[in-house]
Amino acid sequence: MLVASELTRSAEQMREASSSIRSRIEEAWTHRGMLIDVGLDGPTATQGLERLTSLGAALEEPADRLTAVADVLDMAAVVQRELERAWDALAGSGSAGLGQLTALNPGLSVVHRAALAALAMQIRMLDQACAASVSGACLLAHEADLDRLVFHPDEPLERISERNLSTVPASIRDAVRGADGLLLEATPLSDDTGPHYGDGYTVMVGPPGDDSWRINPSSVTTMVAGVTTGDPAHLPGAIARAQQLAATTGGAVVVWQGYRPPVSVPSGVNPSYARAGADDLAAFQMALDERFPDARQVVIGHSYGSVVATRAAMDHGLFADELILAGSPGVPASSVDDLNLIGTNTRVLVADSPTDPILALRSGADAVHGFNPGDPRFGAEQIPGITGGHSDYFTDGAFVGEVGKAVRR
Repeated sequence: MLVASELTRSAEQMREASSSIRSRIEEAWTHRGMLIDVGLDGPTATQGLERLTSLGAALEEPADRLTAVADVLDMAAVVQRELERAWDALAGSGSAGLGQLTALNPGLSVVHRAALAALAMQIRMLDQACAASVSGACLLAHEADLDRLVFHPDEPLERISERNLSTVPASIRDAVRGADGLLLEATPLSDDTGPHYGDGYTVMVGPPGDDSWRINPSSVTTMVAGVTTGDPAHLPGAIARAQQLAATTGGAVVVWQGYRPPVSVPSGVNPSYARAGADDLAAFQMALDERFPDARQVVIGHSYGSVVATRAAMDHGLFADELILAGSPGVPASSVDDLNLIGTNTRVLVADSPTDPILALRSGADAVHGFNPGDPRFGAEQIPGITGGHSDYFTDGAFVGEVGKAVRR
């Protein structure tokens, strides 16, 4: 996390380095002038003058970059300082902190947790923006990131979608428009060979014959998928499942592919993918809550997506009224008490088909990713009557029916 005092100190060091480089530039020009003044001539003198000229020109660019980075860090320090003051007030580090008031008035607890989660997300977003600005100032080649919804709080979804659609491959554009959907987040196409694995696309669809979900949905259900779902060829199938779910819920359904998922089952034992995607899922859900404060928010983490969703709730706070863990290989939380769901009448449900082979990764209270969410000690509610294999949850009547109930609680 950024620290205002460290940002200021780093900016000072950058300016000192830039000043040192500029002193070298002045020395180069001084020596060049001395060679000219003494009247040296011939191939050797000419070569020396050219090298001094090149040296001075070559040093100008890094000096300018260091100054630009220092400017970025100074601006970030100003914002970070204000965020730190707000955090101290909310977290209740002193006797007058709001954290002390919630202990006296439990009714403020939900509002307090939501405010802390939102502020923490703003701190993270400043960190991201600062890093991106530094990369740009240094002209570094870095991986293109999604144009995320959280960065456009006041822009209409239709406009966001049209802009994103103009930057993606035709295959993605056709899939979204064919479903009459909205492309809320997208990785801009960087070359003519895409789309590539891991290019993120977040698509929202709604029930047939009802466009109210575009402006004021009664509910928003976010589907967080797992291993191999970063393959763009799988997006049309995911959108089709979302459409079927929207027909049941009567609200909006989101296919969230805002992180780079594991490429194979063996790589799915690595928790680093979930850690990397958790904050982006938390930011996305916060953005949804800001836009649709009256909509019931449901997050479904399927397979490795359950690891991402629980990690988001543990580390950042997840704006969701319901969290459903379907076909989970295990989660990093030891119980529902470790999960910070920010919503109304929140609960955690677990959906397991007895014929799902992924259950082999769980035993008793333990699982490959830490803990077994289906174990009674975890504390989640079980969805009964589910059948089928690992990929059949979204077509299972018991599961889909429970999602329909969840959005109407």
